[in-house]
Amino acid sequence: MSNQKTDKLYTFTGWDGSLNNIKAATVVTAVYQPAPVGSHTHQFTINSFDETGHWMACACGERQDFAAHEMETKHDAAGHWTECACGYKTAKADHVFDEEVATGAATCVAPAYTVTKCACGETQRTESGDVDLTNHVGETRLMGYHAASETADGYSGDKYCLACGNLVEAGHVLAHTGSITPDDPTTPEEPTQPNNGGSSTSAYMSFWERLINFFKRIISFFSGDNTIC
Repeated sequence: MSNQKTDKLYTFTGWDGSLNNIKAATVVTAVYQPAPVGSHTHQFTINSFDETGHWMACACGERQDFAAHEMETKHDAAGHWTECACGYKTAKADHVFDEEVATGAATCVAPAYTVTKCACGETQRTESGDVDLTNHVGETRLMGYHAASETADGYSGDKYCLACGNLVEAGHVLAHTGSITPDDPTTPEEPTQPNNGGSSTSAYMSFWERLINFFKRIISFFSGDNTIC
């Protein structure tokens, strides 16, 4: 074949058999010849490494700039390891959170917590217990406030926590600002005399009237009139 291709340090010159009119299984072999000296220019663009160090490599396999690894500890939530800038990693391990670095009391929105630290620097927060609705955090809002006037009491307002929405402090009455003048007093009426049967004269006449009526009944009885009035 006439087509030639240079690949790495060899040049493809063709096949060892014809590829025309193949009617049965046929084996052909590619033929390469060493490329002429000076025909390949190295391109050291491949970052390569192993456990001993790292270097830049050419596609042909030639390498340069070999250097030993400079390892640095790195970590994420899953674990920690040592890594070189070239990408080589080793010593992968799980975290051990054995150093307590912070604690926090329960609040109205979060339970108590403890922060522990691994030697690699990764930290872990662990919560325990329930929230504390008496330990409010953040801002509050005053609701229900109205000022007092000269004649009407006001209200200081109730204070609510914006974080949990619960009542923090109940308000109180605000006294009115003016003095209240009582109504003008009225003149009491003259007391009336008790009703004890009238004057002495009326009492005297009533006695004789009762006595006369008594004798009339006696006379009527003896005269045959049995009706006593």
